Amino acid sequence: MNSDWKPKTILIATDFSKGSRQALAIAGRLALHYGVGLKMVHVFTMVATHRYAVPVGWMIEDLRNRARKQLQQVSRRLKNAGCSVETRLVDTVSPPAAEILGSIAGCDDPLIVLGTHSHDRVERFLVGSTAEEVLRNTDWPVITVGPDVQSSTGLGPLNRLMLATDLTERSFVPIHLLSGLWEKDAELTVVHVSSPDDEILGANWMEPLRSRIAKQLGKGTVRFEHYVADNCAQKISEIAKDQDIDLLLIGLHPGKQFSAHVSPKTGFQIIMSAPCPVLSIRS
Repeated sequence: MNSDWKPKTILIATDFSKGSRQALAIAGRLALHYGVGLKMVHVFTMVATHRYAVPVGWMIEDLRNRARKQLQQVSRRLKNAGCSVETRLVDTVSPPAAEILGSIAGCDDPLIVLGTHSHDRVERFLVGSTAEEVLRNTDWPVITVGPDVQSSTGLGPLNRLMLATDLTERSFVPIHLLSGLWEKDAELTVVHVSSPDDEILGANWMEPLRSRIAKQLGKGTVRFEHYVADNCAQKISEIAKDQDIDLLLIGLHPGKQFSAHVSPKTGFQIIMSAPCPVLSIRS
């Protein structure tokens, strides 16, 4: 990706849950902001098999038709708001994540938007989830709308941005997305949370970041804040809530190993606890 990357497509995977409805509002905002088309995908996985004692094909067909109607209804609302929308219902027995990743592979320079309706964050990390599987297997930017994100119905701008960094090169990766997101009245807060056991930061800890961000944004309102806390993910989520952040940006470690499911990394903890959508990208 180049230094001022912008998507050519916004891909939204929806299951019509509460989290997905919130994700659709964010996807609509971004499609209008970037002036690109919105591709909406629903993965329908219900298929009648021989284990049923009574015929259920007609019930499944009814559910399939309902899904088509929901896609049409959502598409109509987004088009009325000014979005260009393409819909696709994927009928499959494959895991939803595999079909979503296949849809991503068919897009040019996509920005992916996903919702999660998980109510038990720890359980979802232990058993995995569709959103988590997609995050672990794509190098494109993904916006995840977690279970603590409040309902968003408007298509207004995302003006209050926050970049969470641990000062590693991996955490600097989202910087190149800033110029595409930036609007006239936007504000950026750069946050670093260190552990009480970490070395004390010098007064100029933000200087390498300041110069890189300045190259992306030129002039703009940027604040740098440092905190010390035992739980980094919890603190970042609290800051995002206190500052009423519209969009949080983080870099993710590229690990895919199963151990990451039973010991969630900070990035995934942030995604599942944030009060706002989280834009993440693997380094």
